[in-house]
Amino acid sequence: MQSMRVQSCIVDSRAVHRALHGFTTRGGYPSRVTRLAAIMEPQTRTVEVTRREDVMKLYRQMETKAKAMIALDEMQVSTRPKVRITVRGKLGLGECWKVVGSCPELGRMQPVVAPQMSWSEGDVWVFECAIRPGSHLFKVVLRNHDGVYVWEEGPDRELTLAPELGPDSTLALEINPKMPW
Repeated sequence: MQSMRVQSCIVDSRAVHRALHGFTTRGGYPSRVTRLAAIMEPQTRTVEVTRREDVMKLYRQMETKAKAMIALDEMQVSTRPKVRITVRGKLGLGECWKVVGSCPELGRMQPVVAPQMSWSEGDVWVFECAIRPGSHLFKVVLRNHDGVYVWEEGPDRELTLAPELGPDSTLALEINPKMPW
């Protein structure tokens, strides 16, 4: 980054008003230019000017860190236990089930980014994912054909995965959601 010296002025707005309208404390009426010059205090300060090359360098550094974090997260995913959630039921054309929960793998309670369940024969909807150990709240949400989300009734469900569960462990849950109709 380059540094540049800039001279600026600190101006009191009340003093500017008095100077422009002829109000002075000394009783005289000097010209407006001298009145404004008298109330401005010159001040020199150093300002950093960012060049395009510096910005690109920062972007490259951020990208490198992000890639490292993604690689670390992918390594950790392979050591996490799997969760298999199943919902049985017939839905209309364009509708689907989503699993919305408090952990990142389940969309952080935001149905728009939550994972969609997959349909299989017999109107069975399945979601399978490796989830980090801990206690997570979740619900099953129906996405209508027009994009409206209908949350199941009742309190949030709790999913607790012990830290000692490994990648070979699979927790299977079959859910019968209570819908508002």
